[in-house]
Amino acid sequence: MHGGTCLNAPLDDVHSPFLSDSLSDTMILCRSDPRRWDGECVCASYTDETSFAKDEVAALSCCFDTECAGHTVFDAWGWVNGPYKADDFGARSVELPIYAGAGKGGSGAQCSLDAATRTGTLTMGYADSKLTFTWETAANTVLRNFHLHIGCAETNPYPLQRKGKPSSPTYLETIARGQFQFPTKANPESGHELTIEDTTLIPSDPEGGTYMLDTCIKADGIYVIAHWETQICAAAA
Repeated sequence: MHGGTCLNAPLDDVHSPFLSDSLSDTMILCRSDPRRWDGECVCASYTDETSFAKDEVAALSCCFDTECAGHTVFDAWGWVNGPYKADDFGARSVELPIYAGAGKGGSGAQCSLDAATRTGTLTMGYADSKLTFTWETAANTVLRNFHLHIGCAETNPYPLQRKGKPSSPTYLETIARGQFQFPTKANPESGHELTIEDTTLIPSDPEGGTYMLDTCIKADGIYVIAHWETQICAAAA
């Protein structure tokens, strides 16, 4: 746990290492050293966490420590979601809860929701040749530094990391956030929304090949991994 305060202040006053988010229509600034600023403190301390989105439909959610579609098993928590096809977005509203702290539970298995904290909701939409991701935060929570992986169904549930010589590279599956194709800046001012054109190239095979998003989503569908760095207010001031 890190000691910290949250202060009301305009966006122009944000300086590293400040993190900003909107909680109850108030712009909140969190800093580990509160002595540098004055203001109304609403958070006496906070915890740093990591959050992932999880589809509530069991068949559309696979924990990293499981052999998802016959692919790599990782000793870590988080979820591969999907596959989602274009028609799925017309048939239902694709809303995924976002959770922090879903590590090993009493059984020793990863992705346990027993002690997890709901930190928000991710909504996905596909219309007008665009795939959109919009997320809302739970009360007393900051979701920042969004990392998103999209892969063609069956072949690329995970991001790929290039290894070896340039003349003969190999591609290994990974869950390292630095390999996700769509990282965003901390807390975009656009209202927590990311839009991706369906002409965007996404991984299509384990050898580093790509297809257009349009091709994958209209055929076998896409896999989605959505991650955020997270701060949760642990004690109100």
